[in-house]
Amino acid sequence: MCAGCKEIEGKFGGPSGLMVDFVNGIAAEVAKVRPDAFVETLAYQYTRAAPKGIVPADNVMIRLCPIEADSSHELDSERNRAFMDDLRDWSAISKQLFIWDYSVDFLDAVRLHPNVFPLSKNIPLFVKRGAVGVFEQGYENTHQFTDFIALKGWLSSQLLWDPARDAEALIGRFLSGYYGAAAPHLDAYLRLLDRTVRANGKVPGYGDPDLSGFDGKVLAEAAKCFELALESVRTEPEFHRRVRIEELAYRYLKILRYLDGILGGDGEEIFASPEDAAAACEAFLRGAVALGIDPEWQM
Repeated sequence: MCAGCKEIEGKFGGPSGLMVDFVNGIAAEVAKVRPDAFVETLAYQYTRAAPKGIVPADNVMIRLCPIEADSSHELDSERNRAFMDDLRDWSAISKQLFIWDYSVDFLDAVRLHPNVFPLSKNIPLFVKRGAVGVFEQGYENTHQFTDFIALKGWLSSQLLWDPARDAEALIGRFLSGYYGAAAPHLDAYLRLLDRTVRANGKVPGYGDPDLSGFDGKVLAEAAKCFELALESVRTEPEFHRRVRIEELAYRYLKILRYLDGILGGDGEEIFASPEDAAAACEAFLRGAVALGIDPEWQM
C-alpha cells in the first residue's frame, strides 16, 4: 500500500503488475543457481486480471484461479466472461500458465455443488487456451463427503491424462462401475441438477451458492431418482451404501431449502410441519455419521 508499490501498480496496470514485477526479480536470482526451477505466483482474486506493460519471466509460473466463477456453467459461457477475459490475457503473456480449479463447495462440504458436466468441459478448454497444467482442488473422501466427489475425482483424472476423451462416455462408465444398477437413476438425477441450476442458480467455487431453483417440485423429482436408485441395488450392500452417500447432499439441500423458505417468508412447504423438518434433520445427522462423516473433521 506504500507510494512506491502504488507507483508500480499504476505503471503495470494494477496489483498483478506489482506481483509480476516482484516475482520476476526473485526468479532472476533463482535462475542463477537453479536454472531448471520455476518460481510460482497466483493470479488469484485481487491479482487475477493480467498486467499491462510487463510479462512473467520464462521461469515464472502463473497459477490462474477461477474461484469466483459460476461452476454451474462452463467457463467459456456468457456467465463467466470476466474469467475468460483474464484467461485470454494471461495466456497471451505467460509461457508457464497453470490453472488452479475448484470442484467442490469449500464453505460447506456436504452442500450440493452440481458441476459435473461443466467440469468435464473446462479441462479441455484450459488446454485449448494454452494452459500447460491444471490442478483440480477437491476433497478426499476418507473423512468427509460431498456430492459425487468420487466421480469428480475420477473424471478429472481421466481428462487430465487425456483431455480429448469423451466425457459423456467416461461419466457413464463410472456410474455403471461404481453404482451398479443404480447408474441410470443417478444419471437422471445429475441431469436434473444440471438443468435446474443452469435455469436459475449460481455455484461459485467459494461462496454461498444460489440454489433457489430447487423448489418442491424439483426436490420431489430428485427424491424419486433416489428411491429408484436405492431399490435397484437393495440386495448389493456396497452399491447401496454408495448411493446413500450421494443421497446425503439431496437430503441436506431439502433441509436448507426449507430453512430458506421459513426465513424468506414465502411459505414453501418442503416439509409438512416444523416437527417433520426437525425429524429430517435428526435423521440426516444420524445417517451422515453412520455413513462415515467425521463431525470433527476440518479442512
